[in-house]
Amino acid sequence: MPTDWNARKMEAFDRALELFKGGKPFVDDLRTAARCELEAYRSSGFVEAVRVIAAGDSCPACRAMNGQILPLEEALASSPLPVHGCTHKMGRRTGWCRCTFVAVVPDP
Repeated sequence: MPTDWNARKMEAFDRALELFKGGKPFVDDLRTAARCELEAYRSSGFVEAVRVIAAGDSCPACRAMNGQILPLEEALASSPLPVHGCTHKMGRRTGWCRCTFVAVVPDP
């Protein structure tokens, strides 16, 4: 049975959010959520690259990554999300990276 990468992504994301809200370390779980997204793209068999998308009001570190295109295998190897040095503030804490990947698919 194939892995349900979207379900795994949401589990990791929800866990990261709870840890963040509780003032506990959360980055590993947020990174796992991003990696699950990449694994879903890989399992599709047709995504060769991904583009990093940052929110419009992102911090400088995330804005610097915005629009970057990475080969899928490179993104899997380097795990660039969450962005190291993200300073986005949510509530009283900082570091909740809202960047995401979108698929870059080859032209037909």
